[in-house]
Amino acid sequence: MEILITFLFSLVVIGLLAWVVSRSPRSRYRPNRQEVVELLQAVIDGSARQSQWDLFIGYPLYHDPELEQIRLRCVALTQGDPDTEPMASGLGSYLFDRAGREQIEQVLKQLNQLIAEEPFRRDF
Repeated sequence: MEILITFLFSLVVIGLLAWVVSRSPRSRYRPNRQEVVELLQAVIDGSARQSQWDLFIGYPLYHDPELEQIRLRCVALTQGDPDTEPMASGLGSYLFDRAGREQIEQVLKQLNQLIAEEPFRRDF
């Protein structure tokens, strides 16, 4: 009898927990292109935090394939790949050294070009 009561109590608790989790708002990371421009500019200026950068390079951006390519380039610059050595750490508040920031500037130029080529849409 005790086993049945324990099982039913556990079932109710797990069911309530599943219901609460299913009703809670889902957190997601979906930056737009302008937010990424601001982040890259902050990295160049030395005002970006490591946590912001880690969040950007750590989560795939499925909602924007072109922005995902930008993110993957930043991942390759940060962690290295067969063609690229990882960027060195910077001094003080800078996340990367001068050469790394120059690479980020190239990525920023590419992103600005994507934004400039973006089709213009106006809702009436």
